[in-house]
Amino acid sequence: MTLTEKIRTLAARPGVTPEAHHLLDLAAQASCGTPLSLHIAMPTPTATPWHPPHAPPDDNTTVLLRIDNDEDPITTGFIENRCYRFEEGGRILSPILGWLHLDEAARLLDTARP
Repeated sequence: MTLTEKIRTLAARPGVTPEAHHLLDLAAQASCGTPLSLHIAMPTPTATPWHPPHAPPDDNTTVLLRIDNDEDPITTGFIENRCYRFEEGGRILSPILGWLHLDEAARLLDTARP
């Protein structure tokens, strides 16, 4: 069984929250060698763990970003001088919908473990 198959099996278990399921999907796609700016569809959850963009993280802190972009709705990045940037430094032009500290995203993944 590949890592991707193991992650997808974990995501299919009963009791996995929608937020954890989305993060498991990210992990599965990342395990295939694709960059963390992934091609997935992520519906808006009703109860969200995402921090609002108007309450940004500390400058130069890498976070998981949810952006208004159908092609790449989830990516990693940071904020610098009130400007959100991709991990490689390019400016993010799409609207930011929310963000999570990486340790918060990891905790969500951990809640999905049996």
